[in-house]
Amino acid sequence: MAFFSILLSQTDSSRVDSIHIDCSQDPWFGQDKVLHTTGSLVMVLGVDKIEGMNTQSVVMGPFAIGLLKEVYDKKYGSGCFSLKDIFADTIGIIIGFLIISNTG
Repeated sequence: MAFFSILLSQTDSSRVDSIHIDCSQDPWFGQDKVLHTTGSLVMVLGVDKIEGMNTQSVVMGPFAIGLLKEVYDKKYGSGCFSLKDIFADTIGIIIGFLIISNTG
């Protein structure tokens, strides 16, 4: 939680206004979606390695981080809350879950 507090305190509002984009231009496919999917997959695999973590935590942790990232983007970043990014995060989480479920 302290990490997000640091990020929020470091935001320069004059710079943020210049990076707002047209939210309708958010594509379903592209480098950003690959990064969301890959990032969520890596988080699931990483969190799974923490001793004592249950499956619910392994799945919900990365999902919550992705959701918080979109809230941050809406308020301080691009100005868009992208459901397409959440979908890409979810695909990565599902792939990660399938991997950890089958490699027990």
